[in-house]
Amino acid sequence: YKIMVSGTCDLIWTVFDVNGTLGAKTFVGRGIAELQRPPAALKSTSITYSTSPNPSLAGQTVNNSGKLTDLQGLGLADKKISIEVSFDNITWTAKFTTTTALDGSYSLSTKPTTPMVVYARAVFAGDANYGASKSPIVTHIVN
Repeated sequence: YKIMVSGTCDLIWTVFDVNGTLGAKTFVGRGIAELQRPPAALKSTSITYSTSPNPSLAGQTVNNSGKLTDLQGLGLADKKISIEVSFDNITWTAKFTTTTALDGSYSLSTKPTTPMVVYARAVFAGDANYGASKSPIVTHIVN
């Protein structure tokens, strides 16, 4: 909560210790009162990710899909998802983005053109209400 008082006012406050026990002093003074509630904790999320087919062939369409949910398993709609890729499983680059559907699912198609082994994961960066999450890493093989 945030309570602001315009101008000056009489302030009376009492000191409590961390256990809520009344302290020894009550203070009286004049000043500007402001009480702030700490920000609410972000709700936790979970994200899945898969590629299909895996392995795939160079030039073949690969479906990248998954679902973003809260901890109760409810899908989160209209959330931005990034697909990050790595060739060493250390350095990650956001390569594709998509948005979740009403049920929290997402899907996008890619078409790798050369043989490779690539590591990929889905990432939700979080927003004002929900915390960030990363999927387990998928090793995708392109023959």
